[in-house]
Order: sequence, then structure tokens, then C-alpha cells
Amino acid sequence: MNLDRPALDGVHWAQLRDVLLLVDSVLDADVLGAYLHGSGLFGGLRPASDVDVFVVSSRRTSAAQVRPHVDHVLAEIRRLAPTVVAG
Repeated sequence: MNLDRPALDGVHWAQLRDVLLLVDSVLDADVLGAYLHGSGLFGGLRPASDVDVFVVSSRRTSAAQVRPHVDHVLAEIRRLAPTVVAG
């Protein structure tokens, strides 16, 4: 297992990039770290898998602050799912 470069294909690297850009746009300098979590870390991703990211922030966020962003990410996943499954 290579923890320096997780086993992600191009689609999953793009998902990870998009999530990290979103996190940065919301939390900016308050991000202390972002960690790949779950099957993406250990090479168990399938074509329709999502990418799990654990984010640590120096400030608290409320559910009301986070929910619109989660909804946006979920909408994007639903929009892209047929492409990912077919790809």
C-alpha cells in the first residue's frame, strides 16, 4: 500500500480536487487539514464510488452553514453518476 499516492483514477482525483476547492472556498485559512478516508485510501474504489474526505478546521461550523455545500456536492454526484457508471 502506498500512502503517499492513493489509488485514485482520474475521475476520483477530480472529485477530490473539487471537494478540496469547495472546502477551501468555505473555510479558507481555517482549514487545518484534509484527509482522504475510506476505500479511496486503500484502493477499494469502484467506478461509482465516492471519495470520502475528513476535514479538520480551526473554527466551528453550524449545520446551517454546511448544509448548502453538502447539498451542492450531492447534486453534482447525482449529475455525474451516469457518466461515472458508464465510464
